[in-house]
Amino acid sequence: MKRPLAALTLLFCLGIFFADKIPLSFIPAYLLTGIILFGAILTQEHKPVFNICLLCLAFLLGVILLKNSRYLPACNIAKYPYSAKLGSSIIKGFINEEPREKDGSSSFMFRVEQIQIGDSSRSACGDILARVKSSKNFHYGQQLILCGDLRRPFSFNQSYRDYLKRQGIWLVMHVRSETDVTRLDKDKGSKVKRFSLWIKDKIEEVIFRYTSSGTAGILGAMILGDKSNIPGFILDSMVKSGTIHILAGQHTKMPPASL
Repeated sequence: MKRPLAALTLLFCLGIFFADKIPLSFIPAYLLTGIILFGAILTQEHKPVFNICLLCLAFLLGVILLKNSRYLPACNIAKYPYSAKLGSSIIKGFINEEPREKDGSSSFMFRVEQIQIGDSSRSACGDILARVKSSKNFHYGQQLILCGDLRRPFSFNQSYRDYLKRQGIWLVMHVRSETDVTRLDKDKGSKVKRFSLWIKDKIEEVIFRYTSSGTAGILGAMILGDKSNIPGFILDSMVKSGTIHILAGQHTKMPPASL
């Protein structure tokens, strides 16, 4: 096979491109890939057959990559029967991302462990976007019990729904007050991520201590990927002057729930 790396890369990309057009779910695709891999091992001495198996493997790996990113386990909260509004619910889990505070409210990605809707309670998994009418010391890994309105993002805001979907979020919850939040003693989450967020906060403190607010906001966006501290008039000026691309590749914090 001439230029094998180029051929394998091309077929891998084609697998990703055609994954949605192939009527094959994730598990059968995974099993088929395993069979072809086993066949490739057995046919190493027969180069033409081995090369064909290798090319098929590259294509199927692309298919699996996309299907795996969309595969939801049975316990995922998105598996609940569809309705525009699931209603008042009680959810136990932990904060799975650095919270964002604005206008007396906090919003954060919340990793679900257990859910109760009405009289029905069961274990669950997956993330939701929670917005709490409180800004009192929420942090990554904090285990909470939230009581509020659980719903799917409004269909008229399709771009917002697509954005949340790319983050693996299918539902949003509105918690009306601090009294609807029960704080548990145990923290969860990754210790590595908790440490990295601690380092990020320390860097942010140094930036804001030794620079002006406008400069600190821009540096924070460029270095830490957080645009929330850039004053509005500076953002507007950067858009008008065509320099916003400096920050375009940076990540932003999770936007507040569109409730």
